[in-house]
Amino acid sequence: MLEAMDIWEQSNELLGADAGFQRNGVVYLCDNEQEFTKHSEWLESAEPLGAKARVLNSAQLADLLPMAVRSWHGAVYAETDGCAEPQLAAPAFAKAAQRAGAIISIGDAVRGIETAGGRVSAVVTEKGAVKCSAVVVAGGAWSSQFLGNLRVRFPQLSVVTSAQCTAPGEQPLIPSLTGSGFITRKRVDGGYNVLCHGGEIHDITPASFRFLWDFRHLATSDNGVKLRVSREFFRDIHWKRSWKNNESSPFEEVRTWDPPIDEKNLDAGVLVAAAALPMFKEAKIAHRWGGVIDVTPDALPVISPIAAIPGLFLSSGYSGHGFGLGPAAGRLTADMVLGNAKAEELKPYRFERFADGSIRPGPALR
Repeated sequence: MLEAMDIWEQSNELLGADAGFQRNGVVYLCDNEQEFTKHSEWLESAEPLGAKARVLNSAQLADLLPMAVRSWHGAVYAETDGCAEPQLAAPAFAKAAQRAGAIISIGDAVRGIETAGGRVSAVVTEKGAVKCSAVVVAGGAWSSQFLGNLRVRFPQLSVVTSAQCTAPGEQPLIPSLTGSGFITRKRVDGGYNVLCHGGEIHDITPASFRFLWDFRHLATSDNGVKLRVSREFFRDIHWKRSWKNNESSPFEEVRTWDPPIDEKNLDAGVLVAAAALPMFKEAKIAHRWGGVIDVTPDALPVISPIAAIPGLFLSSGYSGHGFGLGPAAGRLTADMVLGNAKAEELKPYRFERFADGSIRPGPALR
């Protein structure tokens, strides 16, 4: 996280384009003593690793947010944290990669890999094979299904979330806020992302039962994720779990996972935010969208070689933090493939942790 922030700080210079990065700070709002204690304990565990934040009491928080019409028990304020704009940053990173020699192919489904002499020799796409000696699986919510076809078990589930942004306006710049029922973030266009805190949904599918034991810690944690039985259960039943490289894959059947928007949840988020900050009462919604977040049992990513298939690597399971961590995770992934990554850097993200009993849920899951 800390390395990623340093890279984001230099992103405009490194990429030769505006990524929309700004250090506006993040405030974790606490409605009561229990929440305040939980966030304070998180800070105590994170400070030795270099995280910078401070605890605010109710009066200090009121000074920071003078436009608020309600009070809170307190907060944790990470004033050096920041945010960037995906619509600006993603194309900027892609173009920088192309200038460095990368070839980006959009819309070509990958079916599998080929091996020769016991190690990776090619990636097989719907349009043919691409010879290579190393492959990184970075398929987000579909990584587990892809690896399953290679007989590699990756415990991964997905949650669906909805988001929205307000139209550009003259609202004052305030830190990003999270907690107390809502989340807000100021955008570079002058609008705000405003959504309900804890609005994620996990659609129960056969994978939910396959990985139930792996996710037992999440099942008993207060993570705000709602469970739902939907058509996803029946779609998953009929999806292929194994296929050959000369056969159509599930990734050709559904090329983009575009979940329905939870309109009710988004409406509730605006109402809760407006009750605390009147600046949102007249805000007009410009755009709404939905997305899928891939989650691992300990909410940490996997950045690791797959020992069973030399030349195959995994960089997935970012559990909702992939965009923010992306620059540092990309550096570590590249170093891993090149054999330059330090063992202590890769250790927390080992693939084997799911099988050798070393997995330990972090503070967010306790």
